[in-house]
Amino acid sequence: MENLALTTLLLPFIGALVVSFSPQRRAAEWGVLFAALTTLCMLSLISAFYQADKVAVTLTLVNVGDVALFGLVIDRVSTLILFVVVFLGLLVTIYSTGYLTDKNREHPHNGTNRYYAFLLVFIGAMAGLVLSSTLLGQLLFFEIRAAAPGR
Repeated sequence: MENLALTTLLLPFIGALVVSFSPQRRAAEWGVLFAALTTLCMLSLISAFYQADKVAVTLTLVNVGDVALFGLVIDRVSTLILFVVVFLGLLVTIYSTGYLTDKNREHPHNGTNRYYAFLLVFIGAMAGLVLSSTLLGQLLFFEIRAAAPGR
């Protein structure tokens, strides 16, 4: 379950790097692919959590002494919000493929790499915000989330 949680969290950020360096005509395909893979990992994580029949699972990733600086928590509320965030991110990514085309003259045709990269960063930051078990982690992902759509 720990690997699924980390994969769900890191996959959108890896996807953002891939989309950033991909050809512009392939940016939408890579964006949808990584959003779909993140959704599949999230569904696998939720399934594993409910099959384990636990109330909450806390993963501490970074400690300083006895203080946890960064960790993840998986419980019933976080899985519900994680489902909403990641699934809506997938739907927005799919919708964007039809909206950001040459047929839509109201939007520029360049910069789609940047758009899909920041969209994936936003999805990853929201997933991190939902899964974070520490205040420092929540602050970090909140700041990433706030910076992502502003570019």
